[in-house]
Amino acid sequence: MRRFKVEFQVASPVILRGRLYLDAVLLSLAVQAGIPYEVAASELPITQQDGIYRCSQLLWDGLPDTVIAKKQMNIWTPRELDDHARTTQKGFTKSDQNKNYKPLMDEYPAMDIPQVFFIVETDDPESLLAAVQNIPALGKWSRKGYGNIASVDMTSTEDDPWVMADGRPARALPVDLWKRLYGGPHALAMEGVHPPYWATNLAQLCAVEKIA
Repeated sequence: MRRFKVEFQVASPVILRGRLYLDAVLLSLAVQAGIPYEVAASELPITQQDGIYRCSQLLWDGLPDTVIAKKQMNIWTPRELDDHARTTQKGFTKSDQNKNYKPLMDEYPAMDIPQVFFIVETDDPESLLAAVQNIPALGKWSRKGYGNIASVDMTSTEDDPWVMADGRPARALPVDLWKRLYGGPHALAMEGVHPPYWATNLAQLCAVEKIA
């Protein structure tokens, strides 16, 4: 098994809603291409330990600039606006309510950073390189032009994909596993440790580098 730094040159700001893992990105692309999930998972060129992929979350060096990404959502009727005002306590003006419709803008912070990377362990570097070269974008709203990949480079490394150089977790790991293998400084959070990471019913108490 060998370890690699998979580094992406990013052409547009990246929107993250929680931690992003390379295994999740590759599995999503495979399913979109019509490959059954079970087949894609069995062929994923990332090694596992204790049932968890040996891959870091998406990482970067330094502090990225933050920009606000905006996307127009559904056009709401006055009644829907009124319901929204009551449930969110935001309150719309009388002039807003008298309009026939009002566009709702959805906003998220986006990272404006030129380079991001994963640390990955694999026993099939050729297949991993081929897979990551097919990634068009990273993060949310990729169809709106966010997180577009300009290029990708894969270089050998000695870095452990589960721990940062300063001893903090490089991905969410079950607390018991973290303490057994590393035991460095960490925060705590309820998170998934394998796909689908968004499934809250699969979340468990994890050691993390910070609260996402």
